[in-house]
Amino acid sequence: MAEVDAYEAQQLESLRKRRKTGAYIPSQPEAPIPDRTIALNEESGLELRTCLGVLWPADSYENKFGRKPTAKQMTTIKQGGQQITGVLLPQSDGMGPGCTEVFDVKKSTASSVTTAATSDTALNEQEVDGAWNRLRDSRALSVGSKQDAEAGDVFGLQGVKRKAADDFDDLLDFSNTSFSFEGILGESGNFQAKEVQTSERCVLEAQQMLTNLQNTETLQMVKSKQLSALSDKLKARLSTALVHLYTQGYNPTENSPPTPGMKVLETLREMQASLEAVAPLVSALGNDASTGRQIWDEASKAKGSHFVPPANLAEIALSRDINAAAKAADVTALKKLLGATADEGNFNAMLITNEEARKAFLDREVMRLVAELLREENKVLAVRDLLDTVLGSKLLPDGSDIKLELEKLMPVLRPMDLNMLSNDELKNRIAEFRTNRDLRLHKCLNNFATGITILKLAAEALEARTKDVALEEQLAEVVRSVAEEVLPTQSDVDLMNSTAEKLGNAFDKIAEIRHAASAEFCVRSNDKFTQVSDKLKVQGRDSNHMQVFASFVRASASALAVGELQQIFTWAKEIMQMAQSNGDADDLAKMIKEAEQSCGKVVTGIVEPCDLMLARVMEIEDLKEPREFLENFSNLAKIIAANLTTLAKASVVDGSEDFQALVELLEKPTENTKSLTGFEGFHEVAKGRVQFLFEASLVSMLKPLMKAPWMKQVIERICLMVSSVSVDLCPADPVDFRTEEFAAARAKAESFQKAFGACKGRNLSTAVAALAELEIPDGKSVPLWLLCCLPRLWQVVAEVKGIAQLKNELEGVNTREITYEDFASKALKVQTMADKLLCSLRKLEEPDKDTGLKIMVVQVTESLTVDGLKRFASELIACVAKRLEECEAKIKEIMEADGLKNLKEKLQSCDNMTSLSELLPTAQSQDTKNLHAQVKSLERLKENTKAVTPLSALAPANLTVDSDLYLSCRTLVCELAAIQGLCRPLKQDENRGELARRARLMIVTKGDVTVEKNLDLLLNKVAAESGSNRAR
Repeated sequence: MAEVDAYEAQQLESLRKRRKTGAYIPSQPEAPIPDRTIALNEESGLELRTCLGVLWPADSYENKFGRKPTAKQMTTIKQGGQQITGVLLPQSDGMGPGCTEVFDVKKSTASSVTTAATSDTALNEQEVDGAWNRLRDSRALSVGSKQDAEAGDVFGLQGVKRKAADDFDDLLDFSNTSFSFEGILGESGNFQAKEVQTSERCVLEAQQMLTNLQNTETLQMVKSKQLSALSDKLKARLSTALVHLYTQGYNPTENSPPTPGMKVLETLREMQASLEAVAPLVSALGNDASTGRQIWDEASKAKGSHFVPPANLAEIALSRDINAAAKAADVTALKKLLGATADEGNFNAMLITNEEARKAFLDREVMRLVAELLREENKVLAVRDLLDTVLGSKLLPDGSDIKLELEKLMPVLRPMDLNMLSNDELKNRIAEFRTNRDLRLHKCLNNFATGITILKLAAEALEARTKDVALEEQLAEVVRSVAEEVLPTQSDVDLMNSTAEKLGNAFDKIAEIRHAASAEFCVRSNDKFTQVSDKLKVQGRDSNHMQVFASFVRASASALAVGELQQIFTWAKEIMQMAQSNGDADDLAKMIKEAEQSCGKVVTGIVEPCDLMLARVMEIEDLKEPREFLENFSNLAKIIAANLTTLAKASVVDGSEDFQALVELLEKPTENTKSLTGFEGFHEVAKGRVQFLFEASLVSMLKPLMKAPWMKQVIERICLMVSSVSVDLCPADPVDFRTEEFAAARAKAESFQKAFGACKGRNLSTAVAALAELEIPDGKSVPLWLLCCLPRLWQVVAEVKGIAQLKNELEGVNTREITYEDFASKALKVQTMADKLLCSLRKLEEPDKDTGLKIMVVQVTESLTVDGLKRFASELIACVAKRLEECEAKIKEIMEADGLKNLKEKLQSCDNMTSLSELLPTAQSQDTKNLHAQVKSLERLKENTKAVTPLSALAPANLTVDSDLYLSCRTLVCELAAIQGLCRPLKQDENRGELARRARLMIVTKGDVTVEKNLDLLLNKVAAESGSNRAR
């Protein structure tokens, strides 16, 4: 109380003095000042910035490049809660409006922090605001116009007009906000009392926070941020100056009592240590990733004279780990935490020493875990495992209410276990959990997701168990009927078929029972199911009666199917002939319909029923051969039915699976198929029809693509092997092969070749004649595989012609500003395309008769594509070499001119501006201008030599620049430019020092250039003098 009285007296005295002197009086003297600290930060360090690229928004990208970006090009970057999306491009592509530069920044700095004001030491909030305003104004960013800068005035962001800074003023910019305690240490004892009282307030806050941490109700209300802020306050109250202030008046050599300052210093130290000790505990409590064991360990470490963990901290820590173990379904960890098994370190429920509290904790935790699992979805198995753990380990006492309810719930979780509850008991148990509101689990089971699922599954299980009782009687009846059935001993097919049908019906009944019964019933009744299924199979193996029956079924099916197929072949032949002679459309449609119906009869009326009858009397492994025999008839009928309309009406075909099957049948019929009556006539007509459809399809596919004369030349040279025809690779007649039309045609051709591999050697010379309007020599064969390769051949040849066009532009007038990098990149891409084409041709499995043709096709294709690329690359490299040679010769000639030849010697004798001015006419001569232009050309040519280096894969590219000449001419140009910058008359708004600095910058950027020493000294001197004048 005495401390409060002293504090109030001090406040009243302070207000009295302020009224007397007319100083500011706060409206609410007792109102607390918000926690604020005004600090001045000064940093010095190293920052490394790696440019990752420029992120272009979709709109900017489209405006710049004329196309929308694809989804694969888009990049999403999250930064500071914001998400920006765009196309990440290199910095060399420029930077448009709305773009964002992306850097990877690595920064290492040292900081110096000076505190200007804090809410702890200020009398009121205006004092803190004033310190902030002074700091802010002193470091406000200056903005202004060029006229303001020339006039020496610049406006800051705060609108205050101040004097403009010179170029080097920032090196002499000293802060006017430095802070010192020298004046404080010299103040009177009243100031010491005030600081002691401020520190005592901080101590009270620390004691209150420690009290909150020891209180069960307020333990988790303390946050790390609050604790950190308070620790910083204590640290601020323990600064060197304040410690010196606290210890004034204390004499340790005498037995005098400690002063108030010394007492508060000791308490501050103790509070600081206590807060540091509890900081890990507070952090662990606020961090969801911290485990309960970590919380308990930190609390144990923090225990001391000023902090004792609250009584319920063990429960809080245990609950956290119990939650984590439950979510992870870690039964072993749950047992340890609940105390069912031993745990290293004894971190379990035994930490709660009060037995009643421990029992209440276990009851509460188990109930909470069960409720949490019931609240989630699809946790039935997790609930059952938890109950097995709790009830099996006897964690809960026998008199526990929750234990009794869990024991009631356990049979409901295993409703199909007949050993736990009868049907009536299970029904009553389900009804009890649904209707008895006194049960603690009633609401959880009837309202939570998994609880509803448990009762629903139990009700379904009860229904299934009731159904199983009726099915068990039906199964017993089937077993009795099968056991009484005996297979006939005579070769009576009718009787044998009747018996097989009876047993088949029994098998069908067994299948129905299996489908309707529960899985548990099927497991329990497996012996009875096996007894029925083995009845016919065992007797079938012991006698020949079933084999006789199977042979009869197979012979009957064969006779019926052959008769139907004979009629089908006849109809199909007549249908194709009628279509070719343009017969009546209605009659044609009627015949197609009748033929399709007959095909369906073979499949569904003959083959499938016979297959089912065989499956009833034969083992699975014995069914393979007769099934394959019957499937031959079924497949023939399906193929003809699927292609009748195509053979009769189609003008073109695609690579559908049905048509592929027809082609396979016509190209490679089996011996059994050949032997069928009527197949030979059908085969002859159908093969001719398919040939016509192939030719028509390929012509309609490739004809729209022939848009240039050279494409016809490719057909003659490669498909027909006419050696007198040469393909013109000049860049005329450009064809765009990036259209959807070409992409579709190429894809269709490739699928055509893949689909009809069985007839890839078929001669389609007639199609070539129609496609290119050529006369095909007698005996000339153009196989299907070669015709399907035409789109890729055309594309690669067109790309080679594009390379020729690029070469011509680089050698002549470059209207599109094509670079040598573009040429090299595109040439290598075209080479890759050509290599892939040649590789696919070499890997093609052609018929034996086409082996020689394929070799010649590969040779001609390689000559047109790869050899053409090599020729164009060699010509371009030769052009670059010639230009390089001419440029170097011109540079040598210019450097040997009278004015430039002895420039080095003259510069060595120039030690002042007067002598240097004598060289100005030479620096401004025509020779200098010509030299400058030729050096620029040489630099570009050097870049071009690097650009064409990748072309060494196509042609020798040993281009080198005379390094000595390159260095000497660039050095000479730099020296001439420096002479002009130092000596030529100044233009309007020019400054000699700026010209000198620009000349130095130019020399530095050239890298390996070193100018004459005297010239370098004069450059530095002029640049330094200009800087000094500006500073003055």
